[in-house]
This record gives sequence, C-alpha cells and structure tokens, in this order.
Amino acid sequence: MKLTNKGLNNRTSTFLLVAIIFLGFIIRLIHGLSYGFANDELSALSRLNFNNLHDLIINGIAVDAHPAFVQMFLFYWTKIFGTGLFAVRLPFILAGTIVIWVTYKTARFWSDNTSSLIAASIISFSGYPILYSELARPYAFGMLFSTLTLYFFSRIFIGKKNSLKNFAGFSICVLASMYTHYFSLFVSGLIYASGLFFLNKKTIRNYLFSFFIILILYLPYLPIFLQQISYKGVGGPGGWLGAPGSTWLWDYFIYIFNGSYLLTFVMGIGLIITLINIFQTKYYRFFLLPAWFLIVFLFGYIYSIVVNPILQFSILLFIYPALIIFISDGLGRLNKVLPATLTIVLIALTTFATTDKSGFFKKQHFGQFDGLVNDFIEWTNDYPKDNTLSIIDVNNEYYIDYYLTPGGLRPDILQLENPFNKKLFLNRINDPDTRYLIFGWSTKAPRPEIYSAIHDHFPVVIEDRIYFNSRITLFARENTSVKSSIPQWNIFIEKKQLDESEAFINQEVEWGSSIKINNIELPDSLNLKIEAKAILSSTDTVKSILVVDALLENGEKLWRGISLSDYFLKDSVYPAYCSQSLPDHTSKIKELKVYIWNNKKQGFNVHELSVKIIIDKEQEVYHHHFY
Repeated sequence: MKLTNKGLNNRTSTFLLVAIIFLGFIIRLIHGLSYGFANDELSALSRLNFNNLHDLIINGIAVDAHPAFVQMFLFYWTKIFGTGLFAVRLPFILAGTIVIWVTYKTARFWSDNTSSLIAASIISFSGYPILYSELARPYAFGMLFSTLTLYFFSRIFIGKKNSLKNFAGFSICVLASMYTHYFSLFVSGLIYASGLFFLNKKTIRNYLFSFFIILILYLPYLPIFLQQISYKGVGGPGGWLGAPGSTWLWDYFIYIFNGSYLLTFVMGIGLIITLINIFQTKYYRFFLLPAWFLIVFLFGYIYSIVVNPILQFSILLFIYPALIIFISDGLGRLNKVLPATLTIVLIALTTFATTDKSGFFKKQHFGQFDGLVNDFIEWTNDYPKDNTLSIIDVNNEYYIDYYLTPGGLRPDILQLENPFNKKLFLNRINDPDTRYLIFGWSTKAPRPEIYSAIHDHFPVVIEDRIYFNSRITLFARENTSVKSSIPQWNIFIEKKQLDESEAFINQEVEWGSSIKINNIELPDSLNLKIEAKAILSSTDTVKSILVVDALLENGEKLWRGISLSDYFLKDSVYPAYCSQSLPDHTSKIKELKVYIWNNKKQGFNVHELSVKIIIDKEQEVYHHHFY
C-alpha cells in the first residue's frame, strides 16, 4: 500500500521523528508529575510490603484482577528507587514514550513514511495515550508489548522477514502481554493467531516453535490466571462498572480524539481516504488493522452485556495504535495537496491543540488523595483539635497514610464502614463538644445518609473543596461563629411530632408511623434530594427500616430503606436517616411517603418523623467532576 509522495529526505524524517518522540516524553513527564497517585496506583503500592516473592504472588497479585508483571516489576523497582512519584511513574512514562517509536516502525510496514510520522504524532500528542502512559498501572507496558507484537507480526507477515530471531521477538512480546494485562493478552493473542492465515512452508516450523515456547512459559501462572479470571470483571452487583450503552463506541471515538468534533472529522476523512485506496490497490491485508480493533471491541461489549461489565475506554488502548496506523495512511495522502512536512506538522498541532482545548492539561482525571491530606492539615492547624472530628473515607488507609508525615497529624477516621469507626462517628456528631467536622472522601462516594446526618448536626459549611471523584468539607455547628458559610436550601419540609400514645411501636405492628404528601411541585434543578429523619429511643438495637417511597409524575417509582440499627445509640434518644437523590429535572412528586417498616416485629419508640427536600450541593461532585 506504500505509495510515492512528495517525500521527506532521511534527515528531515529523522528530525521530525526525534522531535515527536522527545516532545511526547516531555509532555508525559511534566503532566505525569503534576498530580498525585490515583486510587489504583496506591492500591498497587499498598500491595508491595512483602519480604519475599511468594508472599507477593499470593497476597499482592492473586488477590488482584491483573496479571503479575507490573506488580512484580514495582516490587523490585521500589526496593531500589523508593515509592516517590517520580521514581514510580518514570518507567511507565518511558514505556509509553517507546510506544511512539514502535508505532512509527510498525506503520512503515503498512504505509509510507509520511503516514508513519503522522501516526507517531497522534500517539505522541493525544490525551488518551498520554494519560495512560503516565500511570503506574499495566496500561503503558501493556500497550508497549501489544504494539511490539503488532510490530513483529508486521515484520514477519507483511515485511516477509521471517527469521527465527523475529519469531523469538514475536513470542516474547506475546508472552509479556499475557503477563501484563488480560486485554493486552487478548489483543496480542488475536494478532498472533492471525498469523495462522499467512503460514507457509518457510514459517510454519518457527511459528509452532514459538507457540510451544509461549505455552511452556505461561503454564506456571495458569492457577493464578484461573483464579483471576473467576472474578469476571469489575461490574455487576458487586462492582462499580455499568454495562455499555448503545452509543459507547461513538463516545469512545470522541474521547480518543480529545473530545473534539473537528479532530474526529479530520480522522474520519483519513479513514475514508484509507478505505478508498484499499479498494484501488486491492491491498486487502490492510483490513486486518480495523478488524482487530472491532473484534476486541465486540468481545468486550458482548462480554459486558452477557456476563459482566468490563468494557472501559482504557482496555481498547492496547489495539489503539493499529487503529491510528490505519487512519494515518489516509491522512498521509493529503500531501498530494500539501507538502509532507507541513501535513505532519498540521496533524501534530491539531492533535495537540484539541488536547489542550479539551482541558486535558488542566482538569483532574482521578480522585484526589494528596489534595485531601493538604486540606485536612490546613484546617486541623486552624481549628481546635480537641473539638474537631476529622474523617477522610477511603478504600484503604494506606492511600492517606502515604501522604502523611510519620508521627504527625492523622484523621480520626479513614474507613467509615468499619463498625468501630461508624460508632465513633455517631457518638462524636451527637456530642455537643464536637464543634467542627472535617469530612472528606475519594474514589468512594459516601452513602447519602452520611451527609444528611452531618447537615443535621453541623448545618454550617465553612469551606467546601470539590475535586474530581473526591471532596472535602469543613462543617461547624449552628451556634459556632464563622466568617462565612455555604448554605443548603430547603424547598420542602414536613414534620410530625408523636405523642406518647402513638410513639410506641409494639411487636404486633408491622407498619409504624408515617408521613404522606401528594403533588409536591419542584423547581427545575439537577441536584435534589429527599431526606427522611426519625427520632427514636429503645433499649435494644432496632433492626426495622426507615423508608422513603416516592412516585414521580412520569410514573417512576423510587424506594429506599435503611436499617435503624445503623444509628443505634444505647441509653439515648437518637436520630436515624434515610435519603434518596432525585433524577435530574424532576418537576413533581406525585406521592411521597416516609414510614417505619417494623419488619423485625420489635418494640421501640418513635418520637418524631420528618421529611424534607433540599437542593443538594453534594450532588455537584457527580455532575461536574465524574465523567
């Protein structure tokens, strides 16, 4: 498919390639050191504290859903260079940079020099590969090994260089992919299997030899492979990932082209030109590149629908260079209109400009941990420690401890779902001596009732800092003097005081006290929440349920129930909460009910029942920082 064009001499080509690679490295280095570790990176670092390889494999690798290579690499790398941000991320930035060069070298087997340089420039300057080249996770190395697999496939079956040395490189790259990421395994395995259609007498012996080498060297890992595959993904009832929608692929294309319709249009032009030239030259092997991409996408999509959601933008990264090589062939042919050098520069500048225009270099891409720690330290130094409760709710205490000075300040609570911590939280917020509350979270959205409980006791918001997928707020009690506050707006309140005759719910009563309101008109708002509250007393833990039951005007039914045991305080009158966020632009609630469901048939007192609808500032973190 290579065609003669207004070509580039060797010196110009070399200069452009070096410039593209060097700038790609500098961008990755500067941007990669501009923000702290993400949740997944800290998870990996937290699973390195072992004294031997056996413990690492059993307790640091098998418990995860990723193969062993990156975790083993970090295990030895950090023992030498430490766990600082620069030391940990540098190898991944280098691996992502090498991908630029490998993409260029691979594209040279499929297309001309101009198209190959354009492919390298898109890989170098697009936000998608930049971001995943920086993270100390399997993406950068997985993309490198799968692209190297594509390189050796191209060298053997397109370039007809079928020496044993090339087959050895082919095997090593496939094996490395298998040990790095399971979708990198799928991509490299797919490319490797495609070689079956091109075998001849000269290549079949080397191909079979390489296959047995791969098989033998992967067999020791098979038990862990089977254990990790049994996890089936990160979606479903116990996971956080939803099934892909019908527009998923279009959304992916918009994302990888920096959220720019202009760049998407330019890439579409390149795609069309490539397709036209395939049919003109009858070089149908070129269809392998988009076919691999579509097969990988379809596998992830169908698996996500039928078995368990796994499809994310990140997992198509491993076949992304093949797609870019295919598109770049058409873009390279634009030099029939423009000089080759100008074509490359324009594509590179357009790609970089749309990356910047999308806010890539300004926005936060992952939940904050270092920022939360800095805010916590600032506020703890400004307000009396003895009267302040501090909480940063995270998946693992290590994620916060990593950023704290040994022996220095530390939040009172780091994991709120821990029973001891939950009880401490309830006791402290009900204690009037606790005048201030610092509440933060990252990559782990709290139950809406947490904020309901906090607002009930600490209605004054002194400072509120929202990050991507994370937030930290400084609250104060109402009687505390503060310079300024951020209010919560109540748009509806209904309260029911219960006298002695109706306060007691005995064991024979299944449906206790209730509030029912019809036809509640609501303002047009993105962030509305129903908050129900019950004031209780009992001698034993009450396991019955406080329910919010709402019928919307469009017929949608909302139901949420929270066990009263979550809020039990012995020998005390105590509040319990149940909250339900409303869908965006809900204009009317046809019927709203709040009631006690005594499903456990217990005896206890309900002194007060109330419900309110608020404009919920907490929801802003989802609308403006989750994407």
